[in-house]
Amino acid sequence: MIRHNYTIIYFWIILAFFLGTVTTVTADDKRTIQGQITLVKGNMEIPVEEVELNIFISPYQDDMSIIRTLTDTAGEFKIENILTSNSLILINFSYDNIDYSQPAELTDSAEKIQIKVYEQKSDYSEISIKSQSMIIVDVDPSNEILSIMEMVNIHNPTQYTIVPDSESVMSLLRFSLPEQYFDLDIQSSLPIGNAIEVNKGFGMTNPIPPGTNEVIYSYRIIYDKKPYQINRKVSYPIDNLLVLIPDGIGSINNSSSAFKVQGIANIGSRNYNQYEFGDFKNAETIDIIFDDLPSIGIFKKLIQHLGNNPLTFIPIALGIITIAALIIYVVLSRHKSLSTMSETDILSMIANLDNTYQNGDINETIYLNKRAHLKNILLDKASKNLLPENEI
Repeated sequence: MIRHNYTIIYFWIILAFFLGTVTTVTADDKRTIQGQITLVKGNMEIPVEEVELNIFISPYQDDMSIIRTLTDTAGEFKIENILTSNSLILINFSYDNIDYSQPAELTDSAEKIQIKVYEQKSDYSEISIKSQSMIIVDVDPSNEILSIMEMVNIHNPTQYTIVPDSESVMSLLRFSLPEQYFDLDIQSSLPIGNAIEVNKGFGMTNPIPPGTNEVIYSYRIIYDKKPYQINRKVSYPIDNLLVLIPDGIGSINNSSSAFKVQGIANIGSRNYNQYEFGDFKNAETIDIIFDDLPSIGIFKKLIQHLGNNPLTFIPIALGIITIAALIIYVVLSRHKSLSTMSETDILSMIANLDNTYQNGDINETIYLNKRAHLKNILLDKASKNLLPENEI
């Protein structure tokens, strides 16, 4: 299951992010929101008129307000005499089937918010990844589960917004994931779109505007194979790939793709070992092999499994009892079959055993043990039939 958490969708996330940058004004201040929307075409910027804007203001007189307005022939909009303080602003509009959202601040009358939109195309050939970080966030040794977060900076160097072809899965913005991943969660600063599970990963329908945008996704995997290998093919050129592993948790095996150890990075209150894999071209393969991951022994796994599934103990115990009974039965049956043989047959077996030993086809210890066993059986029978011992 994929959870979609696009930061541009959730208004309160954006508001919280900009909380520290908003200008404080008194309750009697009257402010203005004004700006311009232009379409970038080559070296020209063309005003976009009659675009409907939804301007969210929170708080507005102890509540959240939505003000709607249109751009004029110059692509401009202006809302005056907003009586508020400590307000957070979000400008939302749709142009050419793409939803745009941009945070803003209350300004004085001299300042304008400049918003640019772009022509569209579906060519992903110039898309690249400026940087990608893979971080081991948590390890659960008892269940052998890794929690991984990846942060990707997608770069569009063109003057076009790149949109996927709705009829082709291959035209989506695609990311590879390890086999048998679960609990996938995706966040993005891209315009609104959807995530779709595709072969060995997921694809995104989000438009990609010019510049650099961030995609963050997290997931969990079971590392039941040691060392654990993540193998993936590069969909877009990567300028820099960095893997961070908590200090003392594990390491990168030298059989991985070429990397450099970059020392310790302190993130929060935790130290991480950094492994820099450098750059990769499109369609190249990345091999990341995790070594020394924590695990528990087989006996502890069995105890843990029985603790979580107590009813499992019954068939296991029955299995052990059955195997033991079979072993006892085979031993007793073999002994019984020998004891029911005639003295002549047992003497013949002893003679054959002697010949086998003389030919060097049997170990001396095994030979002596088997001969003593056969002799004891024969003596037992002889005592009943008064067979002299010196005939053996």
